[in-house]
Amino acid sequence: MKKYYVLGFIAFLFFIGAYYVFNANDVKIEYGKSDIYSKEDIDLAIKVVNKEFAKFPNCKMNSIKYAGDDVSERELIDGYDECIVIYSSFHTGKYNTEGFSPDTEYKKWGWILCRKNGNDWILVNNGIG
Repeated sequence: MKKYYVLGFIAFLFFIGAYYVFNANDVKIEYGKSDIYSKEDIDLAIKVVNKEFAKFPNCKMNSIKYAGDDVSERELIDGYDECIVIYSSFHTGKYNTEGFSPDTEYKKWGWILCRKNGNDWILVNNGIG
């Protein structure tokens, strides 16, 4: 019986952690204006960003913003047709931040994604922008 309580408690902790990582309701998304990308293009890039961000331990995403056409065009990498830059703001927890400063707000964290021939976005770089 004890075993079930322990497993239940572990599952509870997992779901609480997943709630904070994946709860997009609290994340402010700014699409801005783009002559290059549709809202769907930006959403697909954000989906890749969110998947990678889920690997950031004990961090909570606060906002995501399309950096704009000029920034995205400047970051185009050889071998790709398109580039999109997303900025995010997130806060780290007090503990277990693996490489991030604890209890810190990271603003304008850049995510550079590229694609070729309209295929899926590929994350090619991320960091302070």
